Amino acid sequence: SIFELPRLGADKTDALIERGYFYLEELPREALGDKPLLQRVFRGAKEGRIVFDEPEELREKLNSFKYPIGYLDFETAASVIPLYDGLAPYEGIPYQYSLHIRREVSDVLEHREFLFDNPSRDESLLLAERLVEDLKDCRTLMAHHASVERNILRWLSNRYKDFPELSEQLISFSEMFVDSELLVKNHIYHPDFGGSFSIKRLLPALVKGVGYEGLFIHNGDDARYVFVNMALGNYRESEIEKIRRDMLEYCRMDTLAMVEIHGFLCDLSSE
Repeated sequence: SIFELPRLGADKTDALIERGYFYLEELPREALGDKPLLQRVFRGAKEGRIVFDEPEELREKLNSFKYPIGYLDFETAASVIPLYDGLAPYEGIPYQYSLHIRREVSDVLEHREFLFDNPSRDESLLLAERLVEDLKDCRTLMAHHASVERNILRWLSNRYKDFPELSEQLISFSEMFVDSELLVKNHIYHPDFGGSFSIKRLLPALVKGVGYEGLFIHNGDDARYVFVNMALGNYRESEIEKIRRDMLEYCRMDTLAMVEIHGFLCDLSSE
């Protein structure tokens, strides 16, 4: 339906419905104007196949990435009553990250991860120090919807500005991001995306045999809920070890998904 068209806007959607257009197959192409994203979604959904625009431009972007590449994802928690001192209501704090590293194009993946060991206390300084150590060799960082990870690094830099070297390192890493969401969004559309460019829609459409099926934690909201309850001491001690494994496995899947999507884009652009 026309509701698969991203960022179409309520006014334009209403106008198309008033003209009797609900399904994309009935919609004249010119009704969408000259917006490349809408045209790409329209073509992919209507033709039932993957659409790939500007392959040379994508190839140039991919070839410009400097190795080692780090694929980074944070998990954050926020609550109306702050979990720790120094936080405002609803201010998010990173409590976990996953990092996959590829040092050269064909190298074996390395993996680093961190999760608060004792969520009853703020361990974000330890997280920041461990992260800087893990990222020290990376020359490019990739994240999906990278503005989130970039802002978390800036938040950590500001929170620990009394540690000048650490704060400067965090800021320098915040300037190394490429966005896997935009790499896809600006060049590719698959009808199985359903109008969304979230990593959980992209991965099963582009890469077969890798996905979130079978994970106990399925999304960021689940992870936040579990972490906050850990911080509040709402789980039995006997449950904690399994919960931690589930949290690490979920976050690891997010960065592995970026690795797989990047690989798919490289293969596609080289054909």
